[in-house]
Amino acid sequence: MGKFHRVDADASGSVALEHLADGSFAVVFEDFKIDSAEHTNVILVPNVDVTKDADVDQTKIVDLGPLTATAGMQDYKVPAAMSGSAMGYHTVVLWDTAMKHAIAAAPLILK
Repeated sequence: MGKFHRVDADASGSVALEHLADGSFAVVFEDFKIDSAEHTNVILVPNVDVTKDADVDQTKIVDLGPLTATAGMQDYKVPAAMSGSAMGYHTVVLWDTAMKHAIAAAPLILK
């Protein structure tokens, strides 16, 4: 579980990496809110946290696709090919695909 914090813009809410019954993984947002979803994708990175754009190594991201809404609960499936290594990704990042920068990040903490 983790909570979004500002990198270059504000976003709020919690996020969890859930291990599903079929063995796959999903990233689940709850109580989520951001001003705009334009050019924003949900990515996973192996970093313990992301506090600046330079923290994101673009060669090591897992792109879960475009942000589907600016508020509310949302689910993003982790690609099946990544299921074996999903636990090696420690931060969910809202990534601006046009400007190539981190909007907000949520470090995942085991509970």
